Amino acid sequence: MDLASKIHYSDKAISKWERGESLPDVNTLKTIADLFGISIDALISERKTDTPLPAVLHQVNPSAKKQWIITLLSACLVWMIATMIYSFASMILPLMTSPWQIFIIAIPVSLLVVLVLSCIWFGRKTIFFCASLVLWTTALTLFVMLPITNNWMFFIIPVPVEIIFVLWYTLWYVKEPKK
Repeated sequence: MDLASKIHYSDKAISKWERGESLPDVNTLKTIADLFGISIDALISERKTDTPLPAVLHQVNPSAKKQWIITLLSACLVWMIATMIYSFASMILPLMTSPWQIFIIAIPVSLLVVLVLSCIWFGRKTIFFCASLVLWTTALTLFVMLPITNNWMFFIIPVPVEIIFVLWYTLWYVKEPKK
């Protein structure tokens, strides 16, 4: 299932490949080979049973690790900026009543940064999870930041959007029949 989500195929298609009932196209083979850090030749060639699999197949892709580290560093950068703004606001504007609200704003902003990088580098599950977190933390931020009557309504607005996210996510797994 992990491979299926990374290469944007259903787990049923991967299972058919494993059983030899169908074969992936050349572009998909290239994607899989790149994912495991091996050549297409090494991926499709028969190997002797006493030859161990490459060590790379037992590890997480090194570029994926770097992508996660860059993503987390980017989110931490948002928090560093929020801390600097809080510190300067506390020193320069001592009469400011709620400089701590900067940290509340940093929650959805940092998750938005993670969402953007997830759209570039990661699979559907990560994108779906991050989009949902951005949606609900934005509602929470508005709830905390805006002292208006009925501000609890900020939690009702995301419900149809979340339903759209769920439908969009499930739409990815619906394959069109071959013509």
